[in-house]
Amino acid sequence: MINARMSDMPGVGHARLLRRAACSAAAGLLCWCAVSHAQQADDVERSAARELGTAGVEAYQGGDFLTASDELERAYRVRRVPALGLWSARALAK
Repeated sequence: MINARMSDMPGVGHARLLRRAACSAAAGLLCWCAVSHAQQADDVERSAARELGTAGVEAYQGGDFLTASDELERAYRVRRVPALGLWSARALAK
């Protein structure tokens, strides 16, 4: 019975198989869209953290430790990167 045709299989019709295929395709498309959206959100977060972090390090190097601490802490809240946490701690200590 390994070589049975679909028409020989009880309870399995062409419409049912087409529905399953359509549902599988739709689920795949939804997963792909969700991953794409997550990737875009991740890129936005990374960019925002980079801008805040750069501003914070520049403020630190310029001697404005209050601004540096604020910018670096905000950057760290957006993206918990160890380097941002370290710079934030340095600014806070000053």
